[in-house]
Amino acid sequence: MTKGKQVVVTVASGPPAEPASSMFFYLALIAWLGGVVVSFANGNRRLPAVVLLLGLGLLALTLAGQAGYFGLAGIAFLAALIWVANKADTT
Repeated sequence: MTKGKQVVVTVASGPPAEPASSMFFYLALIAWLGGVVVSFANGNRRLPAVVLLLGLGLLALTLAGQAGYFGLAGIAFLAALIWVANKADTT
């Protein structure tokens, strides 16, 4: 009786992350992008452009695996900053 060899194929789809950390990353990403869009819709130009560029840089570093949890914290900080600025702009 002949036994065949077993082949195991592993497909990697980016850097490994814990499910909770990736959930918080996407939550911060949505809040950051939403804040930038709302700020542009309110007629602001300079602050949302700066926040957008800083966030894109952090996003690129995070997806490249260079920023680690600092990328998540940075994007969450930018999201909080832009939403506070949006709130201050409407009052």
